[in-house]
Amino acid sequence: MQTHSPVVFTLPNELISEIFCHFIPEYPLCPPHMGLSSPTILTHICRRWRQIALGTPELWRAISMLDQGLDEVEEPYPEAVEFWLQHSGCLPLSLHAHVEWYAISGRLSSTLFSIILPYRQRWQYVMLRISPANLLLIEGPMPLLRDCEIFVDHDPDTDGIPSPSEVDELAKDFGTLSVIAEHAPLLETVILESELSHCTTILPWSYLTSLTLYDTTTRHSHPILREAVSLIFCEIHLSGADTQAEIEDIKLEDLETLIIQWSHDWDCEPIPRYLDAFYVLSLRSLKLHGEFLGLQSVEALHAFIGRSECELKKVVVTKGWSEGSRELEKAHATAFPDIPTFEFEY
Repeated sequence: MQTHSPVVFTLPNELISEIFCHFIPEYPLCPPHMGLSSPTILTHICRRWRQIALGTPELWRAISMLDQGLDEVEEPYPEAVEFWLQHSGCLPLSLHAHVEWYAISGRLSSTLFSIILPYRQRWQYVMLRISPANLLLIEGPMPLLRDCEIFVDHDPDTDGIPSPSEVDELAKDFGTLSVIAEHAPLLETVILESELSHCTTILPWSYLTSLTLYDTTTRHSHPILREAVSLIFCEIHLSGADTQAEIEDIKLEDLETLIIQWSHDWDCEPIPRYLDAFYVLSLRSLKLHGEFLGLQSVEALHAFIGRSECELKKVVVTKGWSEGSRELEKAHATAFPDIPTFEFEY
């Protein structure tokens, strides 16, 4: 009796490799490390498929380190990350690595970070949650870096929230990272949290087209915004009112989307004339907390639009007013008939 091999086993290696690439999410999205949706499953079918999969670097260049919970982390896990990196060839890398979330007394996070750091010349899309100590180790050329998201975790043995003097000291240390500004020429999108937004020399702000700052203040964010003149998208989450800081003019002529929020509800304090600092000629979408408009919200928004000479298509006001302020909503709809979408979120 004659038997026939399944058609898939008769295909040439190149075609099977191409099919494998369609098995995983489109780059820079990361497939899971293990399980039926992981490229590792392809190495367990047969010897030929294993050889093809291991010889296809596109399968291994997007690496997530978020697959396992803290209780499941074991020592071989860093070896798995290194395995993926070694089989990624010379391709650009996408690293989704909140490494501090997997720290066991800080040991494992340092291990993971020491594994991915030597590959920084191939970093293209990175999300890192790291300690200040590890942050200071990032230096040297990163010629392919386009999208960078960095969060800083403090030592869990400390109080967690540094004093103002400690923040200033960290900011001085972060100044050593000015080398990044010289060696990341393709960088376009940046998301920063905590003390990273306190340093004005860490990145090439003038080249960025998208910037998000979390847990920042006016004193630390405004120098950055004045340099980031090419922004198209900007999102700011203030962690407290810095009423002593001088609000200087910010000209972002290409900006199309501006989002201004408070990092925490308890931070909400009016900042006088905060919107007055922005000149945004191309702005089309504005989302902000109601506190930034103040009690004379209609007048404040009219002044902002008139000063910037922008043609807003969408405005979203979040919180700041009590739920059910329908009269106030109607007043804004009447006052701004040329804005197609005017919404309130409570």
